Amino acid sequence: MKKFIVIAAVVLLSSCSAKLLLPTQSDAERGSAMFKGLTIDELNKGKDVFDKKCTQCHGHKRPTSWTEIQWRRIIPVMAEKAYKSKKVQISPTEQEQVLRYVVTMGQHSKKN
Repeated sequence: MKKFIVIAAVVLLSSCSAKLLLPTQSDAERGSAMFKGLTIDELNKGKDVFDKKCTQCHGHKRPTSWTEIQWRRIIPVMAEKAYKSKKVQISPTEQEQVLRYVVTMGQHSKKN
């Protein structure tokens, strides 16, 4: 019985971790209203940077965690902290890609 409870707890906790949404063409189309000419390729690059670099210092944050205005303030601050700690460098282009991803996908999550 104890083994079952432990296994159930592990499954439950792993299913609760934040999963990043894969962008779709409709996400790119919706996001292009905010970011002119946004493509699915750009969204995927933003997701990759977010997934690979941002999570080196902390776990996944959901795109809906903050508003667009908050993300615009948070991303440069986090990039600077990452640079100062010498853990990772996030270029201005990568910061913009992350911003476009989280803002666009944050809107996706609100619609679903």
